[in-house]
Amino acid sequence: MKVKCIYGIDYDSNIYLITGEKNSVVDTGTGLHNKRVVEEIEEYVNPKKIDQIVITHEHFDHTGGIKKIKKHLSENSKIISHKKAAFKIEKGESNFAKMLGTEMESVPVDIKIDEGDEIDMGNEKWLVLYTPGHSEGSICLYEEKSKSLISGDTIFAYGSFGRYDLPGGNANLLRKSIERISKLDVDNLYPGHESIVEGDANKHIKKTLQNTSYIWYIMTNPRIILNKFKWKENTDFKEIKVEYTHRGAPNDKKMISGEEIIDVGRSFMKTNSAEIPFHRVIKIKYRDEIIFERKKHTWI
Repeated sequence: MKVKCIYGIDYDSNIYLITGEKNSVVDTGTGLHNKRVVEEIEEYVNPKKIDQIVITHEHFDHTGGIKKIKKHLSENSKIISHKKAAFKIEKGESNFAKMLGTEMESVPVDIKIDEGDEIDMGNEKWLVLYTPGHSEGSICLYEEKSKSLISGDTIFAYGSFGRYDLPGGNANLLRKSIERISKLDVDNLYPGHESIVEGDANKHIKKTLQNTSYIWYIMTNPRIILNKFKWKENTDFKEIKVEYTHRGAPNDKKMISGEEIIDVGRSFMKTNSAEIPFHRVIKIKYRDEIIFERKKHTWI
């Protein structure tokens, strides 16, 4: 069994080609770079010999290319996703797609899977793990012999994890999904974006669990922020400045302050639904005094 990663560019997810007895594609990107994707597939296998497309979750950056890729496959090829993801895929609506100037086409899902099912991919059977939190229909796929995990947008390399503030996201469920995955023995990690890890991926997953545990502690105990930073209930939010990562990219930073920060400050202290998720915050200043600084932060 071989797992080939076609790395996503722009907003595309990573796309995985698993060759063997059951040639499979996992995720399809947005479809905006479909020509390149098909050309890379053709370097390894005749697209007509691909048996199925498996989708890790329903977001457009993973599903937008389904129809375009399927046109190059055999008529008997199947589309497979979790039953909750299938509902969105078959409905074919995406505000994200519209933002990119395109549409998410409705696509029928041939096989709807759930927790505990097995999918033949390559020469092995992959266990379906239902891992909600990033989205309602998120799954991970685990192959025990090679200790390989295709994690979608639930877990990324280097301690990162999927965002939970989109429709259908849930921070508590994401934390539980990550806790569950951390109990697996994983050598090879194939995430929905960015770097793959081949060899000792357990370290990356444990780091992700550590990061989510810290963030959840802060989110569920807002009084900790008040006590740690000695904020008072009458804090003047207009004098708070927050530096945060834009779109999750560590080098793409933004700073907001004044009136803009009022709702953000309140959400840090009083709710779980910050306009800027806490895990994207790098630095918080109050009256030019640094009251919080994260040396390492997670991607979204």
